Amino acid sequence: MRFSRAFGLAVALGRRSDRGLARHLAYLAEACLLERWLRGSGATHVHAHFGTNSTAVALLCAALGGPGYSFTAHGTESFDAPLAIGLPRKLQHARFAVAVSDYGRRELERLRPSGADTPIRVVRCGLAEDFLAARATPVPAARRLVCVARWSPEKGLPILLEAARALATEGVEFELALVGDGPLRGAIERALADPELARRVVLRGWLDGAGVREELAAARALVLPSLGEGLPVVIMEALALGRPVVATRVGGVPELVEPGVDGWLVEPGDATALAKALRSALEARPEELARLGAAGRARVLERHDADREARAMLDAFTPFLRAEGRSPRPRSRGRRARTILARRVRCPLPERPERDRHPDATPAAPANSGLPHARLGERAVSGTLWTVIGYGSGQALRLASNLVLARLLAPEHFGVMLLVNVFIQGLTMFSDIGIGPSIIHSSRGDDRTFLDTAWTLQILRGVALWLVACASAPLLAGYYATPELAVVLPWAAGSAVLAGFNSTKVFTTNRHMRYARRTLVELGAQVFGVVVMLAWAWYERSLWALVAGGLANAAGKAVLSHVVLEGPGNRFALDAGARRELFHFGRWIFVSTLITFFAAQIDRILLGKLVPNDELGVYGTALNLASLAPLVGSMLSGSVVYPLLAARVRADRSSLAHELARVRSWFLPCSEFVLLGMALLAPAFFDVLYDDRYADAGWMTVLLMLPFWFLMLTHASDRALLALGNTKALAVSNAASLAGKVAGCLVGYHIGGVAGFILGMTAGCVAGHVVVQVVLQRSGVSVWKQDWIATLRIAALFSGAALLARWLSSDRSDAASTWIHVAVGAALLVPMGVALARRMRLALSKR
Repeated sequence: MRFSRAFGLAVALGRRSDRGLARHLAYLAEACLLERWLRGSGATHVHAHFGTNSTAVALLCAALGGPGYSFTAHGTESFDAPLAIGLPRKLQHARFAVAVSDYGRRELERLRPSGADTPIRVVRCGLAEDFLAARATPVPAARRLVCVARWSPEKGLPILLEAARALATEGVEFELALVGDGPLRGAIERALADPELARRVVLRGWLDGAGVREELAAARALVLPSLGEGLPVVIMEALALGRPVVATRVGGVPELVEPGVDGWLVEPGDATALAKALRSALEARPEELARLGAAGRARVLERHDADREARAMLDAFTPFLRAEGRSPRPRSRGRRARTILARRVRCPLPERPERDRHPDATPAAPANSGLPHARLGERAVSGTLWTVIGYGSGQALRLASNLVLARLLAPEHFGVMLLVNVFIQGLTMFSDIGIGPSIIHSSRGDDRTFLDTAWTLQILRGVALWLVACASAPLLAGYYATPELAVVLPWAAGSAVLAGFNSTKVFTTNRHMRYARRTLVELGAQVFGVVVMLAWAWYERSLWALVAGGLANAAGKAVLSHVVLEGPGNRFALDAGARRELFHFGRWIFVSTLITFFAAQIDRILLGKLVPNDELGVYGTALNLASLAPLVGSMLSGSVVYPLLAARVRADRSSLAHELARVRSWFLPCSEFVLLGMALLAPAFFDVLYDDRYADAGWMTVLLMLPFWFLMLTHASDRALLALGNTKALAVSNAASLAGKVAGCLVGYHIGGVAGFILGMTAGCVAGHVVVQVVLQRSGVSVWKQDWIATLRIAALFSGAALLARWLSSDRSDAASTWIHVAVGAALLVPMGVALARRMRLALSKR
């Protein structure tokens, strides 16, 4: 009965919401999980911030039998479309509601259903102690104004630039600093093409708290031309520093700014009135500005002390604490009041792995003899299953976390992090310098001295690359006009140092094709990283959540690789013979890795310069989904195909052609299945699970399947070159791919924008694949026929399915069309998946 009631509430909310029914069914699933957590923790009340999705989850949790709830409505996100988010229903069932301003209280009272007696309290936002304790500094004489806001439509920045242009036309001298970033960056930069405006307006970009405080102190007034607001904290910060404010008469702003008392107020959207107010602020005498700033500071100290407002919030919870048999602890006057709303949930940790040998492990055969063909085949199939299961689980976890992060973070955060990841992934690749392939290939791959030398070189390389990243961060930030890179990149580059401490047991498990524990290590590290990232994003919705998650993942893998995997531990050593062998084998691998990095990341490097960060973030979201196929292919080729082929070459070099053809007979069908799944289901995936900001990610994912198919063909072949020791050919292949991508992407973008850019990537992928095939053919190994057959097959399957879905969905609504495409994709993919599973099970049973 409770679930039926909660389900009905979710349907009722979703029916009127612009986010749709599917989102609210997802909220119901979150509420089920939340109710279980709360029941285990003994919590008796839930408080949600913002009247949108978080309060919807709290409402559904209460309907499922969970504790009662309350919520704080902060501003425009709650009052712009209150009926669409079901705010009256949420008010009706809440124990109490909180507004951060008198304006918010009036809106909540207006929306409260008749007959409902839900108490509505006002608990204002408070300032941190560093602002309250700071002494007001004299207003500078410079004719300088500052605007601190997210560069998004609701902040009214185009109106501000129009007013600034009017002042510039009149010959008024001033400087306007814009602090922030957001989706309007491109429009703002285009507006600054006007020389007179460009001379007066400075883009400061994203700044931390200390940077914002410095900008406010250096200006004579803050400007905030918003079209909609709740109770802006930046106005409180400016007033606390003794700076008057020019703002618009929206939301709770009039409760902070009173014309003639501590600033100027104008009607929203009125550029003429805003220009007049800016002129007044620029021409005001220093003593007048000081008087306005002092009045504003007194208002903030009186009404926005965080300690006092925290005690007011505590008072709201007091009746529920007493009903539970507890009473709030007395607080001294100067102590910040805190209410603990979440308790630690204790979960049993997995048992520590035993130190004895894993039951599946068998003694390694001598490197020069090779394993029997049957055992190699068995381990190849087993390794494939473990790799697919582990990587599939990891990517499912990543996709689920991305869905949550898309709600907590802005697209531009993902755009900036995409640029960061370009360099971090490059650093991670460079820190290898061929150590892994050297251990797998060398006859000394099980020698303790050889492994310890490899580990020491790996650490030194990681530290050196971190130093390079720190030195180059300011240059990269300037090149991409993204100041965040200068701060974020050195921290994120710490993952290269952590990766250097990975145990060499990661490579010896690949050498002997034992995959179970290695998969658990990688999956465990990823889970740890995702937990840290989501927790940080929930606590502080900033770019640093993504950085923290990456560092946690790298640290988790470094620790688990030493603790969980079998084999002797590593220690520092630099044996001369081992060092020479590693550098000799790895010299071309290093060159190939260097080129591979640019060949694999050139799209992000180029696109980061061509499009705004928000559009880059959408592309990165599409890339996260589309890259599942080539990443799986890369892992299989490196973890399964290469060790298998290397073992066959050590045993009998002449058998390589037959072994490669046999491996590709299952590798290519798996690639077809994954790529078809991405291409057929991606548009519906983004349409249903993401909001409109990510709508373009659907068609981007479909187009990315074309270059990625040829990349998969390369993954199915190039490890044979490595098994033969021809690392130079890999470097040439990657160089050809890089050159083709640069030319294709730039020409494609010039012709067709982002769509042409993606199609242009195909030229590079084809060029790299052709080099691999030519070199293999000269070595007596030819797989051209397999490639043509597989390419024609996947093209026919995709074209047929796409045409059928389009025919069935003609003259239908967008929602019906989406589900028809899903049904057609499932009708094709389910039989393919069953056939692949049977083939793998049959191969394993034969072994």
